[in-house]
Amino acid sequence: MNSLIKGLKPKSIKQHFVKGLLLGFSFLICGTAWGQTLPVGSWGEQLLRTAQITNQSKDSSNMVSRPLGLASLDSSETLRSLVLGNFRLSRSRNIYFGLLPIAWKQQEVTHHPIFANDGAMIPAKGYQTMLSAGLYGRLGPLQVQLNPEFVYAGNPPYKNAPFFGGATKGNYRKIFAGQSDAGLHAGPFAVSVSTENLWWGPGVHGSLLMTNQAPGFLHAKLHTTRPFKTPIGSFEFSLIGGILSSDSTRPFDNEWLQYQTHMPADRYLNGYVFSYQPKFIKGLSVGVTRAIQQYKKDVSASSGNFLNKYLPILLKAAKKNNASDDDLMNTDQLASIFFRWQFRKAKAEVYSEFGYNDYKANTRDFVLNLPHAAAYLVGFRKGFVLSDSTLLEIGFEVAQLSESPDRLVRGAGNWYEHGGIFEGYTHQNQVMGSAFASNTQTLQVAFQKGLQRTSFLFQQAQRYPLFQNIYWNDYQLTARHGRLFRQLYLFGQVQIVRSMNYGWEHGQNVTQLLLATGIHYNFN
Repeated sequence: MNSLIKGLKPKSIKQHFVKGLLLGFSFLICGTAWGQTLPVGSWGEQLLRTAQITNQSKDSSNMVSRPLGLASLDSSETLRSLVLGNFRLSRSRNIYFGLLPIAWKQQEVTHHPIFANDGAMIPAKGYQTMLSAGLYGRLGPLQVQLNPEFVYAGNPPYKNAPFFGGATKGNYRKIFAGQSDAGLHAGPFAVSVSTENLWWGPGVHGSLLMTNQAPGFLHAKLHTTRPFKTPIGSFEFSLIGGILSSDSTRPFDNEWLQYQTHMPADRYLNGYVFSYQPKFIKGLSVGVTRAIQQYKKDVSASSGNFLNKYLPILLKAAKKNNASDDDLMNTDQLASIFFRWQFRKAKAEVYSEFGYNDYKANTRDFVLNLPHAAAYLVGFRKGFVLSDSTLLEIGFEVAQLSESPDRLVRGAGNWYEHGGIFEGYTHQNQVMGSAFASNTQTLQVAFQKGLQRTSFLFQQAQRYPLFQNIYWNDYQLTARHGRLFRQLYLFGQVQIVRSMNYGWEHGQNVTQLLLATGIHYNFN
């Protein structure tokens, strides 16, 4: 990243860049040199993706299955020496122990809850904070990281509408396992138990199946920690089985922050993401994601072998002839295909994702009713290196999750609600994909010089536009600045939101602010 960090001493350029990755917006999760990850949504992750498209990094990951393993980064040797140098118990390369960064984020929302990719934090008005710290260690192939998160929200009452919001229940306090993980690693493969946030797909601001919109959930996974290289190209995958839970004290995102009337129950989620980078098309990666959820009680009561009960994702390619059986068993699924194509010489990338939240009964159904239960996301980014060594980055992303016109004859409903799962596609009452089933258009302009980054984000969000005859549109302007001071990373954010027809009520137009700040201290 020499053109981006002009002014630093040449011998320290790589070291400062790597420290920037480690001190990003979110803290690093560490277990071992090869198993350590950059958390979803981190500043380091953002910096790395920018370095990819500007051809200043040779990192091999296609960034569609995150968190990213540091084993996929071209600077991994330096990363290992920086991260694992803390409180090392042995000179052996196989034994490590250290402290994870301390991270503290605070925010204030002035009028009504805002939905954002903020992990364990909740949609709430007023003051909210999240604090995290932890330990990591490695013993041979065994890697363990304990990185809990504490969230506090004042959660005061806010103005409700007939179809949006409900009574709040006072202060919210909760400790989550956070970005914790324990597993065994061998080469580019690993098997582990984790509560880390996941992100599947190529989107920058959103994704159809997995984002950090909700807290991380408990899951077991078999996955790659770096691209698995073959003569025909590189492969990455993650196969998971996890438990989704609910919080009876809080409303549901997909119910417009209103409470469920039935007793929520735990669900079992089985899913995968699989991607391929063909050797003969430089910069291209293609892939597929899929997730199936059922109530735990239904899984336990079902017949069949282990694969049928706990890995249905590998067996159910389509709905069977007796299609009603799947609905009677309260089985819901989502699936998508995607691509990301980097043009490093042009300092640009394009990407897209297309998905369904319902089975296609057969090929005829697929051909004649292609838009039914469909959603898509498409975007591009382009970088320009300016004369003063500042990088200008421009990106645009569009997501469409509302029902298609075929709803007049065959309704599909909210993209994250389908069939007999009353809680929808949620964990801890928050949607795990893109927030609020909205249609969004996002333009981002960012300036980066060295380890300082200033960005401006303009977004229009149509809140579930087919829910009512009145449209609720949010227009958002966000300014954010982050910079590094030795071992301390600081950021600040100001977001202005103009809500037109708030809560789907005609003429209810409000303006509110979100103010946020955070610090991240690394012990290196």
